[in-house]
Amino acid sequence: MEMGDPDGARDLLQEVMAEGNEAQRAEAEALLKQLG
Repeated sequence: MEMGDPDGARDLLQEVMAEGNEAQRAEAEALLKQLG
């Protein structure tokens, strides 16, 4: 990820998964899959 901090990025994406709308959750899920 461009943040250079995969753990931080993962934490932020998990927060989006918990609190985001449907489109945001779908995007966060795709990015989490890229992180592995």
